[in-house]
Amino acid sequence: MKSQRTTSKQATTRREHFERKQDGQVYGQVTKALGDSKFECVCDDYVTRTCAVRGNMRNRVYVRVDDIVLINLYVGMNQDDKGIISYRYLPDEVREIQAELNFQTDEQKDETSFDFI
Repeated sequence: MKSQRTTSKQATTRREHFERKQDGQVYGQVTKALGDSKFECVCDDYVTRTCAVRGNMRNRVYVRVDDIVLINLYVGMNQDDKGIISYRYLPDEVREIQAELNFQTDEQKDETSFDFI
């Protein structure tokens, strides 16, 4: 008797916890696919970076143009124009992050907030 395969509903379910920005990381939006798991991203510090997809995300998480991602910066290598994509956010996670950023900027009166398109 053949065993039944169970289907996973990962793409439709909501994640309970997702990664937030820490030191050495920035939020970014993918603007262009360059091929070979590399993308051009505009980051929340208004710098355009060439970013590669992290190794354990390749062939598991598909990154597309206009996705909001978390980018790890190359620290101490004097390469401010490169980074590594470490997380791709789902649409409801993006809304939560936008709400947090708007709340923080209202408190701090900082006009350099990054607006996701």
